[in-house]
Amino acid sequence: MSQDPRVQHDVTRRATTALNGDEARYRFLFEAIDTGFCTIQVVFDERGKATDYVFLEVNPAFISHTGLVDAVRKSIRELRPEHEDYWFETYGRIVTTGRPERFERLSPSLGRWFDVYAFPIGPPERQELAIRLYDITDRKRAEDALRVTAERLRHVVDGAREYAIISLDADGRITGWDGGARRLLGYDEAETLGLPIDIFYTPEDCASGVPEREMRTADESGRASDDRWHLRKDGSRFWGSGVMLPLHDGDSARFLKIFRDRTEERQAAELQRLLLSELEHRVKNTLAVVDAIATQTFRGLDQEAEKAFRSRLRALAGGHGVLTQEHWQGADLRQVVATALKPFNDETRARLRIEGPGLEIAAKPALALTLALHELATNAAKYGALASENGRVDVSWSVEDGLEGRLRFQWVEREGPPVAVPAKTGFGSRLIRNLSTELGATVQIDYPPSGAVCVVDVPTASLQDQANGGEPAT
Repeated sequence: MSQDPRVQHDVTRRATTALNGDEARYRFLFEAIDTGFCTIQVVFDERGKATDYVFLEVNPAFISHTGLVDAVRKSIRELRPEHEDYWFETYGRIVTTGRPERFERLSPSLGRWFDVYAFPIGPPERQELAIRLYDITDRKRAEDALRVTAERLRHVVDGAREYAIISLDADGRITGWDGGARRLLGYDEAETLGLPIDIFYTPEDCASGVPEREMRTADESGRASDDRWHLRKDGSRFWGSGVMLPLHDGDSARFLKIFRDRTEERQAAELQRLLLSELEHRVKNTLAVVDAIATQTFRGLDQEAEKAFRSRLRALAGGHGVLTQEHWQGADLRQVVATALKPFNDETRARLRIEGPGLEIAAKPALALTLALHELATNAAKYGALASENGRVDVSWSVEDGLEGRLRFQWVEREGPPVAVPAKTGFGSRLIRNLSTELGATVQIDYPPSGAVCVVDVPTASLQDQANGGEPAT
């Protein structure tokens, strides 16, 4: 029994409407997406080699990516005569094998990189492909820049011949070993990967847990210093100096250890220490000889003069001792003051109050201040505040900033016996006022009834200039 023509017509109409709807939706997506999309037909020669392709459809994004305007029904040879053979070979292979391919490729004619996905459509005899492509030029340029930066960094790190740079995992096993480590320690990278860090620590440090303690300190504090003897592959020792740092980038490496051979510097420092120690010993011997000569010279003469001379000699020796501890590179002002006044300070009664900020001063200013303080304290012990049971001395200083920083140093005696201006200027007063010549200071000494007051105002630059005191004085 035949179907009613009207029913057939209705089915056909509805199928056509659905098909047209699908076509419209496809066309809308094809035109709207920002991904380049096209269909092509591959052209083969009589030998079965792909030699050209013709565009069947292209969407606006494809035109934007490639600049191929009015490409439909035109061949790529017509649009781009210089087009690479690579594209013909690739598209021909996909048609022949029927297998889709995805690849990244630079188009020299466009100077752009593309991520391409091509797949066959329809039966093989139609030789048609659908192609989706993304422009990935920006990503490729970023990758190239990153690669260049990484390569440059690798060359920089490997070229840092004096430094060993070693990465470690959380268990202290070696995960990275640069050229500097190879040159310094004697191991090739292949020999060290996976080995514990203690291969280049001394047995005594390994026994006391130094490597583990370094990692723990680095993890907890953000860094751990390393200044100790280390071992090379051949068993020789060197003084290594550097740091261990924690890494938090999620890689297998957990710590980075950077250090270098400082053996020569350590030996030079040790030699300097020995020379300074010898110098201190000789200076002490010289001062002892001078003291002995003074004893013989002053015998039967003015005993007060002998006592003053020897006291000044001891003050000078004390200043030398402070500077020797700092390798004659200078000393902290607080230490200079405390050492100079120590023979006069009765800590149980706190008769001397010392107050002021730390300030590094050079050798010559340190000795000049030492002798001046000794004279002030000697005078106070003889005639001023320190000669009285209730007297006291305030020693203070402050640093004032400005166009030129200045130190204001004050010696103030209180609650001692009434004082008066000395009838004559002695050697001690000249030592105090000599600060103006030695340091470019302004020195003011007053004698109110309450006790002597000495104010010294000096540029901090003259206190810290090594030209003032780079050489030991004897």
